[in-house]
Amino acid sequence: MSLYAGALMVLILDDTRLPYWYPIQLFEVADPALPNEWLFADYGNSEHLQAIWGYEELIREESHYDALLERDADALRIFMERSQQSS
Repeated sequence: MSLYAGALMVLILDDTRLPYWYPIQLFEVADPALPNEWLFADYGNSEHLQAIWGYEELIREESHYDALLERDADALRIFMERSQQSS
C-alpha cells in the first residue's frame, strides 16, 4: 500500500499479471489484517510519495519501487515471491 499525493493506493496484479498501483476506492476490504512481515516507510518530505507499507524490499531498497514501475525482471520476481508468501 502507498499514500501517493494524498490517495491510498494498493499494489496488485492487473489483467496482464503485472503489479500496478490502484486506488483503494476500487476495492472492498474483506480482511483488515496486514501481513506480520510488512514494514512501513514515511516519505513526509516527498511531494508525491508520502508513505509505503509492504514487504521488506519495497521499504528498505529505494530503487525497488521504481524498478517495479519500470518492469524490471528482478523486481517483478521479488514482488511475485513476496505476494505468494502473504497469501
